[in-house]
Amino acid sequence: MVATDAKRDAHHRVMRWSHVLAWQVDRLYDSRKLFMASHQRVLERSFFGEEDSWPAFQMDAEAHFTLVAGWQLLRALLAFDGVDRLPATLSEHQLRLVRDGLEHWDEPNGRAATALGALGVEAKLHEWTSTGPGRLGGLVLDSVLRDWATAVYRDLLPWDPWAE
Repeated sequence: MVATDAKRDAHHRVMRWSHVLAWQVDRLYDSRKLFMASHQRVLERSFFGEEDSWPAFQMDAEAHFTLVAGWQLLRALLAFDGVDRLPATLSEHQLRLVRDGLEHWDEPNGRAATALGALGVEAKLHEWTSTGPGRLGGLVLDSVLRDWATAVYRDLLPWDPWAE
C-alpha cells in the first residue's frame, strides 16, 4: 500500500523540521559564544555602547526560533503518525509553555505566563553556559531538543512511502 499525499507531506515536514531544529540549536550555541565575546570586550574597555546590545538581541532571537522549530517538529510528528517521540525529560506541555510564554510576551497575566509562574520560572529567563548548552525558560534543555531532532531524523530517514 502506498502512503497518502498527506502522510508523505507530513514526513517531509518532519525531516525538514528535525534538520532545522538541530541547526537552530547550533545557531543558539554560536550566539551565546558571540555574546560572551562581546561581554568580554565591554569589560576590557569599560564601556557599553548601543551596538553591545546586539549579541544579546541575537541570542534571545535564536532561543525563540529554537522553540518555534521544536514546536513545528512536534506538530509535524503528530501529523505524520501521532507519535511525538519526545524524550522522557521533555514534555509537550513544557515545550508549549515556554514557546507560548515567549510568543505572548505582551500578556503578563496570560495562560502561559501564569502557568510558568506557578512553576517558578519565566519564559524569558534562560540559563546557559559559554560553551553552549542551556535551559530555555527554566524548563527546556536545548541539548535535549538537539538530541531529539537528531534521533527523529535518524529514525525516520529510512521511511519508505511506497511500502507503507
